[in-house]
Amino acid sequence: MATTHVVVVPWDDARTNFQPVVDAVLRGSKPYGTRGSRQVSASVRDLRRLLADPRVQWMEPLPEAGEPEDLRGRAYHRVNRLGPVIPDGTGLDGEDVVVVVNDDGFVGPHVDFKGRTEQSEVLDDMTGGHGDMVAGIIGAAGNIDPRAVGMAPACSLIIAPYLSELPSTVTLHQNADAMIFNSSYSNGCNAGYTEVTQQVDDEVVNNPSIMQVFSAGNDGETDCDYGAGSGWGNITGGHKTGKNVIATANLTDVDGLVGSSSRGPSADGRIKPDISAFGNGQQSNAPDHAYMTGSGTSAAAPGIAGVLALLYQGWRSTHGGADPPSALMKAFLLNTADDLGNTGPDYKYGWGAVNGERAWRAILEDRWTSVLVDDGQVPGVSIDVPAGAAALRVMAYWMDPAGELLAASALVNDIDLAAVDPNGNGHMPWSLSIDPNPTALNTPATNGADHLNNMEQVMVANPVPGTWNFPVYGFDVPVGPQEVFIVYEFMPRTIDIVWPGNGERLATDATPRFRWDTPDRSTPVTIRYSTNGGGAWNSFTLASGQRFFDLAIGDTVLNDLRIRVEQGSWADERSGIITMRTPVQLAVPVNCVDSALLQWPAVQYAESYIVHKLGDRYMQAVDTITSTSYWFTGLNAIHEDRFAVTAIAPGGIVGERSIAIARPHDLVNCMASQDLVVQEVLAPTGPVINCQPQAALTFVVHNAGALPVDGFNAGVRLENGSIFSSTFAESIAPGEQLTVSLPGADLGLLPGTLATMTVWASSLSEAFIANDSLMFSLYVHDIAEQYPYVQNMEDFVNCTAPGLCDAACPLGLGLVNGLNVLEDSLDWRVDSAGTNSAGTGPDVDHTFGTSQGHYVYMEATGPCSGGAAHLLLPCLTVPSGTVALMFSYHMYGSGMGSLHVDLLVNGVWQMDVIPAVEGDQGDEWHPGYMDLSPYAGAVVNVRFRGVRGASHLSDMALDDIHISSAVGVEELMGASTLNVVPTGNDGQYLVHAPAGPGGSMTVHDALGALVFQHTSIAGDPVRLDLSTSAHGVYIVAWSTSRGRTAARIVR
Repeated sequence: MATTHVVVVPWDDARTNFQPVVDAVLRGSKPYGTRGSRQVSASVRDLRRLLADPRVQWMEPLPEAGEPEDLRGRAYHRVNRLGPVIPDGTGLDGEDVVVVVNDDGFVGPHVDFKGRTEQSEVLDDMTGGHGDMVAGIIGAAGNIDPRAVGMAPACSLIIAPYLSELPSTVTLHQNADAMIFNSSYSNGCNAGYTEVTQQVDDEVVNNPSIMQVFSAGNDGETDCDYGAGSGWGNITGGHKTGKNVIATANLTDVDGLVGSSSRGPSADGRIKPDISAFGNGQQSNAPDHAYMTGSGTSAAAPGIAGVLALLYQGWRSTHGGADPPSALMKAFLLNTADDLGNTGPDYKYGWGAVNGERAWRAILEDRWTSVLVDDGQVPGVSIDVPAGAAALRVMAYWMDPAGELLAASALVNDIDLAAVDPNGNGHMPWSLSIDPNPTALNTPATNGADHLNNMEQVMVANPVPGTWNFPVYGFDVPVGPQEVFIVYEFMPRTIDIVWPGNGERLATDATPRFRWDTPDRSTPVTIRYSTNGGGAWNSFTLASGQRFFDLAIGDTVLNDLRIRVEQGSWADERSGIITMRTPVQLAVPVNCVDSALLQWPAVQYAESYIVHKLGDRYMQAVDTITSTSYWFTGLNAIHEDRFAVTAIAPGGIVGERSIAIARPHDLVNCMASQDLVVQEVLAPTGPVINCQPQAALTFVVHNAGALPVDGFNAGVRLENGSIFSSTFAESIAPGEQLTVSLPGADLGLLPGTLATMTVWASSLSEAFIANDSLMFSLYVHDIAEQYPYVQNMEDFVNCTAPGLCDAACPLGLGLVNGLNVLEDSLDWRVDSAGTNSAGTGPDVDHTFGTSQGHYVYMEATGPCSGGAAHLLLPCLTVPSGTVALMFSYHMYGSGMGSLHVDLLVNGVWQMDVIPAVEGDQGDEWHPGYMDLSPYAGAVVNVRFRGVRGASHLSDMALDDIHISSAVGVEELMGASTLNVVPTGNDGQYLVHAPAGPGGSMTVHDALGALVFQHTSIAGDPVRLDLSTSAHGVYIVAWSTSRGRTAARIVR
């Protein structure tokens, strides 16, 4: 069975303990990244089983081995020379171009997007990090890591939720000037020309400046019924197969097609994917100011969206601010792409790998025209081809009207392009086979008529110089006249170093990947480099077709590194490349209200430093100094400040900027004059239960300032914006604290809801407001009142996924598990016949002493060491008289933790109302007892609080939980037919068996010891004499071939 290598990504709330989730289905997973993801290799069937788990957010192909970081995406997509890495410089950076990211929720927080995102549609959707990765590839500014810069670091980003019907495209275009839309979600598997395909094509026709960019999909090995088996015809859409949109294949940054990247053709035989981009292993953004490695076509598509943002900005700059036709932008991208795979277009790479610089040059040089074509018409275009071109590419592209739903051919207007050279020879466009077999689909393109696609390209190697004519024939144009864009490219014979450029700055700890372009993929390439300004050269000869080379310069400071690339008689050279060490170990040892001290170790060879601070959008240089510390002044107490440093060596050798570090939000080695801090909320604390009165809001206020505070304000802000506050006249000395209450504050706590609120305290002359408040959340449990309460667990069903310590286990019937994460970390789980691990946990229940009986227990296997599990009992208004809590517990295992019993009394928690039980108690059930009589008249809730021990040998269990008057007989199993009647003599009873066959009767004491056993024939009562036995609880059980029933005697 084929094995697939993937990364399994959890939802945010499952990150901490995600390994057991994966290992329960697939053994041997490995950690991947820092956010809980797991790397696995498994069959597609097993992966589908795992994907069904609600804690799994998504799966993506495993990126190939990481390569050195040198702004790889920008260099691979050939945008590094279009504009500086640092925005606000000259060139193209995407300024004022609005890009929409349709993805999985809120992006960030991350200062790489500071001041450039609009996220009103996803403010409450904090799940997932997929959208962060996509947005970062499009437009991250690299404010923290200067190597993590997106394609268009100054573009504006609208973050929207992905919906399969893509409902907001036109609205966002018309109301927010959005131009480029990126979606990296699947929409079926080569589903044909569907309603949503029709929609996206129609939207582009009616709004001709917008472009929708999609991932091709990650189903490259799937069979989607095209007819050629697995590996062909598996574009995951739907919308991705539209004629006027772009579907993107996934590449490594060494020109390799990733195996999972979906292939064409579309269901009707059109060329898909349209174009390819680097996505496999590209560093990008993650939530909380972190970074992650992107992969899959989800990471390739945003590269195209970012390149388009640069081209849109460039077009506007050369056309009076007007927006470009998206059809022309797409034509430029396709016609200038680097041809990979088979010569010409194919169903793997589309038209090739994007080359942003070549596309921009075509725009600058105005290498395009357009004609109107109607049915049967043959307008023509003439192009003067210069001498010496390695190849001529001419493409006709038109924005085709939306086709009919599920049409056999989606093309509406069928237009043909041809070429006639100066010698009168004809040339036909590329044509691909659509025959549904792998050999035909993998065969290189030939020249011939194309009646399927809305783009056609004539490519001629070594073209004859002179005037070429290109007739454009309206073969079948039912919706005309049709505007057709003609773009053309003269491919040079020369070799061109793409990265690094002259004067590029390199870090000495990096292994940069040098890149070049060449039309010759058959002649070997020689790389030469000099570290002394050309005095001496080192050389390497590479295989033909390679367009990159990794060069480790070593820990050497250079001011004129030279790179030379030679191929045959052609060569290119870059000089003045600088290598310099980068400052590390930056720290802020002092942080005050309006100032901060930045320090760093001296950098060898550095004679001065540039100090940077995060501005409104980007990192900005604020000073140049010679020392290794700097005082920032004029700062704000509430901030997003980041600091960084660049080292400068003698001769003006400027290195790479350091990673930016965050200024602390708390005061560090510095005091404010008056500074109140809310230190702790004392009440109400979770869990909150609806039957209990609400405790007055009570919290602790600490004076962290240098001066006494005489009077202050304190209050609470609710989620709905309501504020309850009060003024307090008390004084708090420096270093002292005061407990305050707001008894009149209505916190709006409703049953079954999660309430989040913020408490705050501020002196009348508060100097530091950043630490004034404390946010906390409460969940209100909706629990009914029950008395008496009897629960022996026999009506419960065992919880699934028994080996996952933190898996949820809903109970019911009066028992409620605490809310994981907010109140505890794991659940009490229903089980029978022994827990998973040998050497811990019970083998039988307490009620019947058999493997069929049920109990609840805490699973100790997995990453839950020290975790607590809370078990809440029903509400109870304690009656007068003798009322008791009785239960049985089992605590066997060398790593055993502790069992606690707490009581919520009139809204206030009382902890450890009976002594806690700690450590190994042996492999047996023990009785537990608590007298509730002192709480007569109060509303109470009992809570069992189990704390897991230090190892997996800590499976703790509970059974037979009862709250009742400590007299008389109580049945255990609902409508039991076991009748126990006192005889009038102390401790003597008649037990009347149920009707039916004879059976056996057993009686156990509260310790689980057998005190009586009897076999009876049908209909005969059994005399039970406990007169010489100790007072306490006894369990009478009756077993027959029809089942069991039981009753409890309290003597």
